Amino acid sequence: MTPALDGPPADPAGPGRTGAELTGPGEIRAPHPDPGRPRPGFPRPRSGSAGVVDAARSWWGRLPSAVQATLPVWVASRIAVIVLSLAASRALSGRPLAELPGLRTLWDRWDVGLFTKVARFGYASPEYTDRTEVDFPGFPLAMRLAHLFVPDWTFAGMAVSFVAGAAAMAAIWQMQMDDQTRVDDAAADRTAPTTRHRTAVRDQTDIRDRTAVADRTAVAGRGSLPDTRDTTPALAGAPGGWAASDGWGAPDRRGADFAVIAVVLFPYAVFLCAAYSEAIFLGFATTSWLAARRQRWWLAGLLGAGAASTRVTGIPFCLALAVQYVVSRRRAGLPVFAPAGLALALPPLPVLAFVSYLRVRTGHWDAYTQAMRDGWQRWVDWPWEGWRTSWHSAFDASQSSAFTWFWRGEVAAVVVGVVVAVALLRSARFGEATFVGGATLLMSCSNYYASGIRTMLVAFPTYLLLGRVVTRRPWVRPVYIWLSAPVMATFVIAFTQGQWVD
Repeated sequence: MTPALDGPPADPAGPGRTGAELTGPGEIRAPHPDPGRPRPGFPRPRSGSAGVVDAARSWWGRLPSAVQATLPVWVASRIAVIVLSLAASRALSGRPLAELPGLRTLWDRWDVGLFTKVARFGYASPEYTDRTEVDFPGFPLAMRLAHLFVPDWTFAGMAVSFVAGAAAMAAIWQMQMDDQTRVDDAAADRTAPTTRHRTAVRDQTDIRDRTAVADRTAVAGRGSLPDTRDTTPALAGAPGGWAASDGWGAPDRRGADFAVIAVVLFPYAVFLCAAYSEAIFLGFATTSWLAARRQRWWLAGLLGAGAASTRVTGIPFCLALAVQYVVSRRRAGLPVFAPAGLALALPPLPVLAFVSYLRVRTGHWDAYTQAMRDGWQRWVDWPWEGWRTSWHSAFDASQSSAFTWFWRGEVAAVVVGVVVAVALLRSARFGEATFVGGATLLMSCSNYYASGIRTMLVAFPTYLLLGRVVTRRPWVRPVYIWLSAPVMATFVIAFTQGQWVD
């Protein structure tokens, strides 16, 4: 009889037998599995909600750390904004409950209708008379795609904003973490006397570890073991201590976390939730910039083309990508003229295609500027002329308070844009300074300022700058939150109640 290969010898008379089962002279048969007990080496399969939870945890664990760090904040902030809009509608209206507007009506305001018309009928359509040529096609095309899954056009646009905003938050968080990692590495290089000293400390630690292992081996079986806790002193001045798993401590997350908070609590962040083009531009621009920082220029160019297809702000972003390419190549000691530089031709392509399309539809190469003039009474002018007009309107007591604060916000946006651009130049962040400075110049070269606030909303280098400031001056965080959050909530209520915000 062949002995059993697994488990103890079988007991023919025992009810819970393991191993081989004796069925006759010289015959061995494998046992029937006991349904109440898992077989050795195989985990018990989980069923029901427990299996779903395990699958969800496994899926979540495979996501990038930037998504894990930012997605809960982004989802919670969107829920809070939606709940706030509904609560304000119920609290501020005196109409019967049955007559109160629903969620779709609350968020179908102002330019949402214009984007919906372009998504449904295209440009220069006989279905409407609005001059929608001022709206770039990237967001309406994304709405048409989302409409395949979301039947309502307003909710389709909000879905695009949600997905694009989630990508933007992850990219901003990751860029700020990359900045902080470089800062920590530079601090470690300054605090460590020499590389030779750092290597000597590591060698001494290895010797201690080997000695401790030998001691534990020597005393094995004596009833006790020596204390194996790590008592190696941290190297003086090293961030996080030498005992950290990465040698010099993990980078500080406070700046990255606050950069995301700064976005969701920006006073005009309501446009990142509404069916507007700000969220999709921010999603494309931030992911493109992250790829550019990591020298993945073809990916950066492709994502930059997506950003340029959504807003006129994409024009200074194209220029900023080119500056970032030159600066990064020169700092790395690489030739500027290289095949990777061809990727810079991708971002301008959607702008050229849009202008050509309008030429075919309208017969004019300047269809965009004509639409801006005829539909919005705006035209290119010197920056000081726009400043004069906007400043006068900001303190004109004869107009409604909503428009008074709109003009003041536009003036403040230009000032903030100039300040941020100068700060970035002083920090030698020339690519980011080009984007913020170019966008500020673009919005100020008009007979009056408009949409400048939303331009600053998508100026992501501002949030990275705030993240760096918070790591050095923690008091900035509560000040920003306490000042911005109430204003943001106020503008959410105003926008969803049909008041002019920007």
